[in-house]
Amino acid sequence: MPELPPLNLWSADGKDIDLLIAKVRHISSRYVFTMQESRPYSGDAAGMAFGRACKSAGISDFRFHDLRHTFASSLVQKGVDLYRVQRLLGHRDGRMTQCYAHLAPENLREAIRVLDEKGVTIFTTVESS
Repeated sequence: MPELPPLNLWSADGKDIDLLIAKVRHISSRYVFTMQESRPYSGDAAGMAFGRACKSAGISDFRFHDLRHTFASSLVQKGVDLYRVQRLLGHRDGRMTQCYAHLAPENLREAIRVLDEKGVTIFTTVESS
């Protein structure tokens, strides 16, 4: 993999960024974090690297698994339905994903608005004589 320039050498016009992006190779591995030849890091190695990065950045009380929760929470808050979040997280049972449902009460309101726009009557009132 080519050596990348430090971030502080990027120019304001973005030309250096374009050159950097052109050098990034396509990753054809099913893993997110890999060593050379697309071999996955062991859980211990990834965790230790993450711990060092957090320490270097001055971040405490943050676990690697917290990134998974942030990913799911962000998806739900942006309106992605829970079924898709479930699939992306690899949850076999939708009940595991339900813990994120409270983050999207607006999605429930939007579902009702769809029915209103379609002219579907949800509730009717009985007028008294």
